[in-house]
Amino acid sequence: MELKWLLICLILWVQIQGNNGCFEEERLALLQFKASLESHEYGSKFPILPSWIDEPENNCCEWERVSCNSTAAHVIHLSLDNLWNYDETEFDSDENIYDLNVSIFQHFKELRSLNLSYNNFGAFVEKEGLEILSNLKKLKVLDLSNNRFNISILPWVTHMTSIEILNLSVNDMEGSFPFKELTKLQNLEVFDLSGNYFNGTLPMQELTKLQNLEVLDLSHNDFHGTLRVQELASLQNLKKLDLRGNSFNLINYLNGTLTMQDFIAFKSLEMLDLGWNLINGTLPPYMWAPPSLKALSLRGNRLNGSLSSLCGLKGLEELNLASNMFGGNFPLCLHNLTSVRYLVLSNNNFTGHVPSSWISCLKSLKQIDLGRNLFDGSFSFNLFANHSHLEVVDFSDIKIEVETEYPGWVPSFQLKVLILQNCYLSRIPEFLYHQFRLEMVDLSDNKINERFPVWLLDNNTELASLSLKNNSFIGPFHLPSFSSFNILNLDVSVNLFQGQLQEVGESLFPNIEILNLSKNHFQGDFLFSPGDNCKLRSLDLSFNSFSGEAPEKMISSCTSLEIIKLSHNNFHGEIFTARFNLTSLQSLHLNDNSFMGTLSSISVTQFSMLSVLDLSNNRFHAIYVDLSYNNFSGSLPSCFKIPSEFEKTRYINLQGNRLTGSIPDDFLHQSGRLVLNLKDNSLSGSIPNKFGTFPKLRALLLGGNYLNGCIPNWLCELNELNLLDLSRNSFSGSIPNCLYNLSFGRTKVDGDLFETQLTFTHSLRNFHFSGVLGYGWSYEEVENYMIVDPKIEFVTKYMPYNYMGHILNLMSGLDLSQNKLTGEIPVELGKLFQIHSLNLSYNELIGSIPETFSNLTALESLDLSYNHLSREIPYGLAALDSLGVFSVAHNNLSGRIPDERHFNTFDNRSFEGNPFLCGSQVEKNAITSH
Repeated sequence: MELKWLLICLILWVQIQGNNGCFEEERLALLQFKASLESHEYGSKFPILPSWIDEPENNCCEWERVSCNSTAAHVIHLSLDNLWNYDETEFDSDENIYDLNVSIFQHFKELRSLNLSYNNFGAFVEKEGLEILSNLKKLKVLDLSNNRFNISILPWVTHMTSIEILNLSVNDMEGSFPFKELTKLQNLEVFDLSGNYFNGTLPMQELTKLQNLEVLDLSHNDFHGTLRVQELASLQNLKKLDLRGNSFNLINYLNGTLTMQDFIAFKSLEMLDLGWNLINGTLPPYMWAPPSLKALSLRGNRLNGSLSSLCGLKGLEELNLASNMFGGNFPLCLHNLTSVRYLVLSNNNFTGHVPSSWISCLKSLKQIDLGRNLFDGSFSFNLFANHSHLEVVDFSDIKIEVETEYPGWVPSFQLKVLILQNCYLSRIPEFLYHQFRLEMVDLSDNKINERFPVWLLDNNTELASLSLKNNSFIGPFHLPSFSSFNILNLDVSVNLFQGQLQEVGESLFPNIEILNLSKNHFQGDFLFSPGDNCKLRSLDLSFNSFSGEAPEKMISSCTSLEIIKLSHNNFHGEIFTARFNLTSLQSLHLNDNSFMGTLSSISVTQFSMLSVLDLSNNRFHAIYVDLSYNNFSGSLPSCFKIPSEFEKTRYINLQGNRLTGSIPDDFLHQSGRLVLNLKDNSLSGSIPNKFGTFPKLRALLLGGNYLNGCIPNWLCELNELNLLDLSRNSFSGSIPNCLYNLSFGRTKVDGDLFETQLTFTHSLRNFHFSGVLGYGWSYEEVENYMIVDPKIEFVTKYMPYNYMGHILNLMSGLDLSQNKLTGEIPVELGKLFQIHSLNLSYNELIGSIPETFSNLTALESLDLSYNHLSREIPYGLAALDSLGVFSVAHNNLSGRIPDERHFNTFDNRSFEGNPFLCGSQVEKNAITSH
């Protein structure tokens, strides 16, 4: 017997030693897995799993991401997550999806956990391998999250009956989940389906068969139907239930039919998240949640009423009620909740005083967010005197005075985030002199009248975001004495800083992404010398007095720049040089400077991301978007052809240049164009036959050129058109009677069509604070909102007016004046019931004024002067109560001028040059026959 055991031990020893610490079958499987990754196009770009080397003396148990048991040296844990080190952009790319040869893992009989998350795996190469995986009887943990798997993998996954933790979150799974097959996983304790596209109802009876379930996360799917909470109550071990962001019971959102009092039956429940479901109604007035509850989130719903039913949750550590409609005063019984560490009540309608006695009792508080409520009175920061754990304070837009000054007070806490936006501050809180761990500070929209707190950057080396915008900071802008390595966002806009700015170089802000110095009184050169690894994404220097040339290193090295606003300064020189290399630009504002030079065709084609470009009021002599009133010359085909990359551009303004030649047939073919303005140039020739397809065009402005020929009938197909200006040209022939097809105000617009809000979101460092709710609190973004508000000049009532925004939506007009048009005025124009301005003056029109013009009830200005019109003025025009300007001067009209209503307010200038007209307006009586 002893010999038998000796032989067994000897065999095992030889096998282990022969494999250098791991089994040969498992070692070869690992190498096969690595080879399959390297065969992928993306995997060949850089080394993958470099420690996995096929050498005899190499022990695979010592390889990275591999763990073996200490006795038999079998592989028991494989941590193969994010093998390609994807960043967010690459992870979302469809080009990097990779098929996984899952059969490789059948060789790991002792495997306990397998993590394949964050790899963009999209499918399995050999589906039979999944059946083999069901033989992994010891597998407890399977993480396939953050990949591109679809629902086809589920039948095989549910055969792995030993699984205790299953994470399928953030994949491309859609349809109904096979919950019936899920019941085979009787050992399941943690189940995460979040971030997929599942729909249908939840079969509660099937879920209740998973009696070992402790964590159930179904968040961010599209489940719907009535949620029968009471059926889940039989899951006595359930500790975490996350149902946020679904579609229960109503399209898109969970409805108030949820019977909240049923949650009290969950004896072990510690975390409940029902956020972002738009639950209606009030909380029950009595105890509705189990005393075991430690974390509760109801944020992003439509709840209102009292919070008194929460007073019994004495063990509550995290409470998030943000973005609801709760109002009134805090109930006094909330003093019972002394264990709260994370308190988020922002974006509600709470009134009255902030409950100071309760706040002072929350000694464990790490985060407090009361922003955007309707409190009154004041709040004293000394309530936090004994809060040594405090890290986050957000009182943004709290609309009360925050008192921060207490002589000699040194706080016991070290904050990471402080947001006191719009809190009536007149000075920088002195307690900040004693803070050294700040990561984000926002003191914007106050009344602080001090010098720039450079000490704040010097003292807090982890500071990533500082916003002081819209205050009254004064004096020169002193930069820190040494590198602020972690600064990502610096916003000091809308202040009173002045003088020459110190050089902003790589050594000061090596990682800065957002820099906003706009609306101050800076002057002199903008000295900016970024390094070769410039990370700047948004730069706003607008509305200052900067001068000199744009920093050459910026336009050549900062290739991540998305927003540049240099408008309203004194910059000069060329910017579009051969070194211009800003291919990520989305918004470029150079207007109101003295820039000059040529916008080359090479640089134009680089702007594939561009949404906004404003070069107006400069001295450029080439082309783009709002380039009005420059010195551009030459013909449109040679230097003004807009490339197809600008398909998002809706507003083209080339007014007031020196463009010559004809309009090319293929000029501007994009279908999304709203405004095309070529006024006041020297263009010639006729309007091409359908030179563009503009189904959404709202304004076509070609006035003030040398265009000739007939007005083409195809213009009548622009049925969304509100403004048409062909004045001051040499068009001939008759007025197309089909122009009545155009909208001219009849098409109603929801919202401000010409007022476009563009949101540029810049994700900064995440400020996460761990908690039972999982997502904790974070400040992740700085958003730049810009309103693109184009101005359109249109002559009405004898005056050029600039229309913009909402008014531009309402304005409608047709101007064909100062041409060589002949024939009669089409009676069909009387169908333009919503038109505000009609100008046909200075042509060679004949016939009578159409009686149908009495239908133009919205008309404010009508100019028919300097034609050859005859007969009488229709009496129906006197009923046009909106008509403020009227002229038929210098025609051949006759008869009595209507004098009803306000028509008698028009003086002789409206009718002069018509010798056969009579009436009080021209002080001439009608000639009566005998």
